[in-house]
Amino acid sequence: MRVATESGKPDDRQAIYEAFRGSVVIVPIRHEHEVRAVRGNDGRPMVLAFTDLQALAAWASGPVSWASIRGPDLAWFAIEHGARAVVLNPGGPFGGELDFRELDALADSDALQLKGIDPSSGAVRMEVRDSSTFQLRPPSYVPGALVTALREALAKRDDVDRAFLLEAARAGRPHLTLGLALAPGADPSEVVRAAGRAAEAHLAANEPLDVLPLNEGLASSLAEKVEPLW
Repeated sequence: MRVATESGKPDDRQAIYEAFRGSVVIVPIRHEHEVRAVRGNDGRPMVLAFTDLQALAAWASGPVSWASIRGPDLAWFAIEHGARAVVLNPGGPFGGELDFRELDALADSDALQLKGIDPSSGAVRMEVRDSSTFQLRPPSYVPGALVTALREALAKRDDVDRAFLLEAARAGRPHLTLGLALAPGADPSEVVRAAGRAAEAHLAANEPLDVLPLNEGLASSLAEKVEPLW
């Protein structure tokens, strides 16, 4: 955190990502284990997190209850609760913000557990952290222009091992999801931005395209039933 705060270099910020994925951070809590947050200028919550107890003490005006949580689990928590960012060490001496795009890339794909594959439909059944389930399946309809645009964008990159265009069915209307298995050392945020730029012109108004990080086991399971986009 100190090095990245002082230098501002992209490589040092990447080091924060790697450390965050493998770290346990401290979050202040209220009664009944409610994670404390603050409101950003846009009214959306910003989750507070600290790298050690000294950083927590520098922020708190007095005694405060706290809990520890894995970095990727906190990223998932923030995303699921509509947070705009996670603010690291807001009281200093070294800190910063991880915005919602970065959190999406940092959320651990191990939070998704493969439950099985429906042999009749080819749907991959998943379990998420809240123990609800959803399905990933071949999309019922995909505009050809969207497929072409994504393939052309991914063909220019060497940081994507495999990609799948899928349909996610959970609560509500099914929506398109781009599953990405990335090469070691790839910057997920860069890949997501490139895919988003390619897809934007070929999606209907207000139509989402989710991006799902895939570990090797999940990517291999999908490849048995779904033709990779790339």
